Amino acid sequence: MMFANLKTTVGKEMFWRHALGTALVAQGLGHELGVKGAEEIYLAGLLHDVGILVNGVLFAEEFGDVLEEAKQKKVPVEEVEKSILGFSHAESGRILAELWRLPVDLSEVIEYHCQPQDQKPPSDITLLVHTADLTCQKLGLGYGYELASDDASSLTRIWEPLCVRFPMAQAFNEETYNHLLIHLVSEADILADHVFTPTMATKRDVHCDSHSR
Repeated sequence: MMFANLKTTVGKEMFWRHALGTALVAQGLGHELGVKGAEEIYLAGLLHDVGILVNGVLFAEEFGDVLEEAKQKKVPVEEVEKSILGFSHAESGRILAELWRLPVDLSEVIEYHCQPQDQKPPSDITLLVHTADLTCQKLGLGYGYELASDDASSLTRIWEPLCVRFPMAQAFNEETYNHLLIHLVSEADILADHVFTPTMATKRDVHCDSHSR
């Protein structure tokens, strides 16, 4: 796994759980909303926060302060990065993507996933990743804390941009899209358990099997 031997401020398991969660939720949203390119959506979700690792490795002390302040305020990391580092993980992630010679479309998702409205022309995949990213953070599959419970970070506000971009999103009412988002994150969390903590997942499966007999 990339960055496996590097010391970083961010817990690697926590980072990759969020990355996997975002990938799966974005892919699930794409399926529900009729967006083509499931593999591209998944990969974009998996790599969207690669700049977090860059900042955590190269600016460990400062990024530790970023995480602590973001956790205290319960706000997205990028809201604190600019004041402490002077740049965001989206920017450092784009630089790394270019060094890796990733496809331009993928590099742009990494750069604009925090602010999809700034991307010209707009990208369906970037918006899906943005939505999945915020949803995972809101529902506990983020960086060790949930976003503050206010109107700006509510699931309703998170869903609204999808209605503007995707006609199929307008068919969901508040109850159905809340159920969908919670279900997608829950399924991603279960899979992350199996991927990153196989011993615990195996014990849980054995326990469930014993009760079902």
